[in-house]
Amino acid sequence: MPSTVKKPPRMNATEQEEREYLEVIKEKLTVAIRRVDDAVKQFSHELREKKQYLHEHQSSLDDADMVAADQSINRMAFTGEAAVARKHKLLKLGQSPYFGRIDFAPRIR
Repeated sequence: MPSTVKKPPRMNATEQEEREYLEVIKEKLTVAIRRVDDAVKQFSHELREKKQYLHEHQSSLDDADMVAADQSINRMAFTGEAAVARKHKLLKLGQSPYFGRIDFAPRIR
């Protein structure tokens, strides 16, 4: 009984270039996700610190300081939420990183 060994499909130069390009894109997505994840963690940490400070010094703050602190916390929360949304978008792209590439060839007359 002869053994049938399946040979891997041959790639042409264009396919190899596309695979290399895909790997570059995947690496860029990984780096971007890592950066956004770090930013989300930083926002979360800063937000916790601000809330803790506000709680500890609540009695010594006047109304203007309380409003300013509240606005600052709201801005930080909004910025953090935007970073989380960006992370989710990048994670979704990571599931299907080959999201399009169009090359144009010059017209030959």
